[in-house]
Amino acid sequence: PAGVLRLTPGVSLTVDRITSEDHLAYIKSRPSFSFLQTPAWGEVKGDWRSESLGWRDDAGVLRGAGLVLYRKVPKVKRYLAYLPEGPDIPWEQAVESGSLDSWLKPMARYLSSRGAFAIRMGPSVTT
Repeated sequence: PAGVLRLTPGVSLTVDRITSEDHLAYIKSRPSFSFLQTPAWGEVKGDWRSESLGWRDDAGVLRGAGLVLYRKVPKVKRYLAYLPEGPDIPWEQAVESGSLDSWLKPMARYLSSRGAFAIRMGPSVTT
């Protein structure tokens, strides 16, 4: 499909914070998306800190996005990172091509750098 990154050897993805506007533009370009992956959902979750993440290819093109919610663990300066019904990446293509690590490892590194000790995802994957 158009807009889906077909990872080839030598192509890498980076994950970093993106603006709410960039996140909304990305998900609006998708055939469908969950409201739980919108920046507005992060605003509703008062006990959680939220941010939008973006996956960019070597050319800087946004190829995936996700809303991450952080919940502080009591008495520890660490967080649980939760991506409800996300992230919005090409799951089926990534699994079939064996490139899922190329999508998840940069996300795990980024979330760890933000203080996450664990990551929970609930991707809406259908076959």
